[in-house]
Amino acid sequence: MMLLVRELMAATFLVVGLSHTAHPRLWRQLFLDLGRMPYAPFIIAIVTFPIGLVTILCHNVWAVHPSTMITIFGWGMTLKSVVYVLFPSAFEKTARKSINDTSAAQIRVFQVSTLAISAVSGWILVDGWV
Repeated sequence: MMLLVRELMAATFLVVGLSHTAHPRLWRQLFLDLGRMPYAPFIIAIVTFPIGLVTILCHNVWAVHPSTMITIFGWGMTLKSVVYVLFPSAFEKTARKSINDTSAAQIRVFQVSTLAISAVSGWILVDGWV
């Protein structure tokens, strides 16, 4: 089960990360539109909580290895979901801060960071297949 979760999450991070890198303005618009809904934190939590929880239950690996990134992201998704459900105003505070910065430098930082996550995810996938 651990390998299944590792490969599934690595493939997901790879594809979504490349999409974020290629289309940062569309992703920003998605979150702007989502942010207009007062129940946005609950929508995000409904999606990310089960994914994060399955990840930490089946892939709670703490080692010096790239796949530890999956564990860290699993914990991040789970904790973020709990915060959003218990304190919905936290979404508004964090989302507005990051979405409102539309400078070219901020978009480039976003693209580089998502590309780095995609690269590590690709490494995890290749490592699992060899």
